[in-house]
Amino acid sequence: MKEILHYAWIEIIRRPARSIGNMLGYSLALAIVVVLFSVLSFSQDASTAVLNSTGTHFITYLPQCNTEACAVDLKDPLHEGFIANNTPAKVISADIVSQITALDTVKDASAFILFRFYDEATAKYTLVAGFDPLNDTAVKTNCCAAGDIIQGEFLTPTDTGLVMLEESFALAENLPIGFRLDIGGQSFQVGGIINAGIRPGKADVYMPINELRTLINTRLNTALPSDATNIILVESAGANVHYQAINQVEEIMGDRSLVSTYACSKPASTAMGIGENGIWLISGILLISVIALALKSEYSAVLERRRDIGILKAIGLNNSTIVWQITSQSVIQALIGAGAGILLGIILIYTVPFASLSGIVSQDTLGIDWTVTLSAFGLAMAGGIIAGIIPAVGAASMRPAESLRGL
Repeated sequence: MKEILHYAWIEIIRRPARSIGNMLGYSLALAIVVVLFSVLSFSQDASTAVLNSTGTHFITYLPQCNTEACAVDLKDPLHEGFIANNTPAKVISADIVSQITALDTVKDASAFILFRFYDEATAKYTLVAGFDPLNDTAVKTNCCAAGDIIQGEFLTPTDTGLVMLEESFALAENLPIGFRLDIGGQSFQVGGIINAGIRPGKADVYMPINELRTLINTRLNTALPSDATNIILVESAGANVHYQAINQVEEIMGDRSLVSTYACSKPASTAMGIGENGIWLISGILLISVIALALKSEYSAVLERRRDIGILKAIGLNNSTIVWQITSQSVIQALIGAGAGILLGIILIYTVPFASLSGIVSQDTLGIDWTVTLSAFGLAMAGGIIAGIIPAVGAASMRPAESLRGL
């Protein structure tokens, strides 16, 4: 074996241009695979993180019924009441939030109130939302978040007498920051103006849920329980379990429960994983192309050596030795080229700022996927064997007389 490798190396250095071309092909292919797969994998992870949280928000509530058990003792039931999706909703206990949060398919849940107030003097309705300022998950995705602030400050748990206004409501009513607004017979100062987009918990006015409960009690003949709510904000654990979470929440809420959610979670979950298939396809095509070029190069080299091979066979060199020598020659080139390509890819990954150049925003850092890198190296070595053994077998099958006669 040592002599076979020795003569294989001699053949490599005898034709430096051809050998360097083969090794350069492997080097460039492996370097491109390492860099391409690392960057695309980094991009896919960032995209998956976004897709996994796309459309994973929903609210659940119970529509109000006409029985005494469902009724709330409102002073003005004709104009005021608890609202969900623009319809009257039943008051429920916030204890149910802990049951929902305990589900494996649910990331977070929070109690939420939407109440419609009526001002007799102006004959205007005001929809007020009560949320938990300490919650930054379910509230953030279903109601409002600090990033929605346009003017002023986002409410904190210690704020009292302060409210936030939806931008459209503030503009329509001409209510700037610092202005005092009358809601349900009480005065509140405008501390912030937000644009909550199309979230299901959107309202005209936002305030802490405990403060809203106190305000609502002034509109009732019988006070609310301290944990009363009419909507549960829910954030599922991911797009792939979103509908499972909805089904489990509906079981907890009961047969009459309703859910309002986004329709984009299903296509988002379908989109996850598509990128990885594309990465493997590109890498596979690249490596196959390099192997094909190496195979062509080795076959041409064998044709050029037909006379030498015929002489060696004529003096008694057996077929297996010829196969081993030609195959070893191809494998050595693949080994050197692939090793150099991986080294080049690693250097590029850690020296070129691909993440910033691509514009991808992610908390993860770009690095080497060693599983993929070693797999690509293994494929390159397998390609070297294939590129060598096919022409080697052809050379070994030639009869010495034919090899010498054809030249």
